[in-house]
Amino acid sequence: MLSASPMGKTAFTLSIVQVYVRAGRRERALQAIVEAIAFADASDERLWEAELHRLRGELLKGTDRAEAERSFATAIDVARSQGAKSFELRAAMSLHGVATGARKRRHTRDVLQRLYESFTEGFETGDLVEARSILTSGSSTE
Repeated sequence: MLSASPMGKTAFTLSIVQVYVRAGRRERALQAIVEAIAFADASDERLWEAELHRLRGELLKGTDRAEAERSFATAIDVARSQGAKSFELRAAMSLHGVATGARKRRHTRDVLQRLYESFTEGFETGDLVEARSILTSGSSTE
């Protein structure tokens, strides 16, 4: 795809992945993400690492739910270790979206609730609006 030397490759990959997905080339999008994760490991370019793992999970959720869950969990761990609450919130929403069974759904909802409550501002941003929607719509069914 790209040479392995330029910094900023992981951020660029996020844009390329969107293009591949819109063009119906999900396998190529997945390949680009895997390459970017490997690049992040080799170069220590970690800024977008959590989002790369989350997007990997999004691409896998239709074909390999267990692997998608692992990608979302990795994204949560990476974001948490970096103090990147917004990325952690996105990954938690994604994980909640694939969770099956009442116990898993309750657990992922609890994680999402704790994360949502840790924010002190920005409640009208897209991710927090979506998280609030998930939490309010799910409260009567879980």
